[in-house]
Amino acid sequence: SPVYAVEYKGEACALIRANRERFGAYNLVLAEGRAPAALADLPAPDGVFIGGSEGELIPILEAALSRNPAVRFCVTAIAVETLGVAVAAFTQLGMSPQITQITVARSRRAGERNLMLGQNPVWIITGQKEALL
Repeated sequence: SPVYAVEYKGEACALIRANRERFGAYNLVLAEGRAPAALADLPAPDGVFIGGSEGELIPILEAALSRNPAVRFCVTAIAVETLGVAVAAFTQLGMSPQITQITVARSRRAGERNLMLGQNPVWIITGQKEALL
C-alpha cells in the first residue's frame, strides 16, 4: 500500500526524496503542498500522522475525518502548548485522546562514570472517533 507524505518546504521535500531512495521506501508518495488543502487529491486515509501543523491542526483533522470518519490519528508534540492544542482538538472533534510521553536519556562520560542526561520529552497523542472504536 502506498504511504503519502504531505510537505511544502523545499528542503524537507528533498530530504524525504533522499530518504525514500536511501531506505528503499518506494511505496512512499510525496504530495508537495500544504495540509489540509493537499489532502484533497489523496485517497481517503486509514491513518494520519501529524508531526507539525503550523496552526492548522483542527482543519487537518477535519479534512481527514471528512474523507474517512474511521481514520486513526497520531500527533506528536514537543511543546506543552502543542500538547494542549492537540488534546483540545481531539476532544472537540469527539475523540478521546490517548497520551504517551517518551523521554530518552543519553550517556555522557564524566571521569570514571557514565551519566545519563535526559533529552526533551516527546508526547504522542492518538485517537479515533468514539462511535467507531
